[in-house]
Amino acid sequence: MNPAKAIRLIFYLALLGLIAGCIPAANSDPAPVEKISSALNQSIPTPERASPSNPVAVSPTSNPAPYPTLAYLRQGNLWFFDFTMNRELQVSSSGNIQAFAWSPDGQSVAIYTGNELCIVLASAGMTPTCFSLEPRQRSIYKTPTLIWSPDQKQILVMQDEWWLVQMANGQPVSAKHIVDPQTWGATWPDVAEPGSPAYTGQGIFLADSSLIGTAAHLWDCGSVGCSHRLFRFNNETLRFDPFDGSNFTNGGEQLLLSHDGRRLVNYGSFHAGCGMYTTYVNVTDLTTGDGRSFAFEQESFYELAFSPDGNQLVIAQGAGCGSAGQDVWSVSCGLIDSFEIYPLQIWDWQANTRETLVPGLEPDWSNDGKHLVFRSCLAQAPDAQWKPIESGPPWLYVLSFGEGEYTNQPVAIGQNPSWQP
Repeated sequence: MNPAKAIRLIFYLALLGLIAGCIPAANSDPAPVEKISSALNQSIPTPERASPSNPVAVSPTSNPAPYPTLAYLRQGNLWFFDFTMNRELQVSSSGNIQAFAWSPDGQSVAIYTGNELCIVLASAGMTPTCFSLEPRQRSIYKTPTLIWSPDQKQILVMQDEWWLVQMANGQPVSAKHIVDPQTWGATWPDVAEPGSPAYTGQGIFLADSSLIGTAAHLWDCGSVGCSHRLFRFNNETLRFDPFDGSNFTNGGEQLLLSHDGRRLVNYGSFHAGCGMYTTYVNVTDLTTGDGRSFAFEQESFYELAFSPDGNQLVIAQGAGCGSAGQDVWSVSCGLIDSFEIYPLQIWDWQANTRETLVPGLEPDWSNDGKHLVFRSCLAQAPDAQWKPIESGPPWLYVLSFGEGEYTNQPVAIGQNPSWQP
């Protein structure tokens, strides 16, 4: 998830809370929630600030293992980083790209400009094929995101609303515009005021290319945020049906699927105030139906990223509250507005243990499990450790894992990094 999305999400939840004026409805049959003591967060060190130093892009290791291509955005354009040649390749020059996503086979990239979805071949001529999407109908609170179905027959474009784009021969041919999920069959039996609006949240395609997604009704929103419910979109009936493959409690907006399609994560942060917030993470094994729920007190998660084997999650987190002009390194270097960013952590969710890395956002783990890319403002201090600096712009860094250790190197200036499948 883009860090701007995390910020806008918090303001969005606050706005909905003011409108609704009610507390999210409790689950009538809650599953056990594993409480994570707030004392655990005390082990996260306050980032030390290093002397300002401009990173220099280098090959991440002196004897690198094969790297997939890394794609990212800079100044509204799509870029690739070729690790074999240790160089950047500029893919677009329009300056209006807001989001992109690799196709599952790694041969194409879908890009979204705000009113068009375009498909670019990754290895051939860069002339895109574009498809117009009708204008948005509501104010924008969230950064757009894209996701392909595993069979590459659909692309979901998400912002305040959804566009479900149908593909044929690798090109977009039609789109369904989904604004209020109630008009597509989603129901909330306990809604007290018929006709009041509901909102789409995160959508994701399962391994069989079926689409599931979160949605919140206005009556599920309150001062702490919105409690989201999970639905499956039936492509034949064009309706949202309740999703019966999970036992989520305290449902957040965000969804994440493991690389093998087996494990589904639902998560979200609920804020009752700057001194009271909790992040809930629910992990479900879709093959067995078994699930675990965790509550992280006084911790706010911006993004999660699965390791390829599904046994670990990278946590990108930060302060649950911020204010304009707040004097923290992540603000002064231009990484994020008002919010302080904490070190990334690798969380073994089964053993419930965490390993602290370096501060950063937008983590993405390569399919081979050897490399983790993220965005941050770091400099190499005299002790050879990478530490936060107060100057920007933010860079992309790659952690390369070896036997019991890792190396961290800067790659390029950019955001929204994503490895080629």
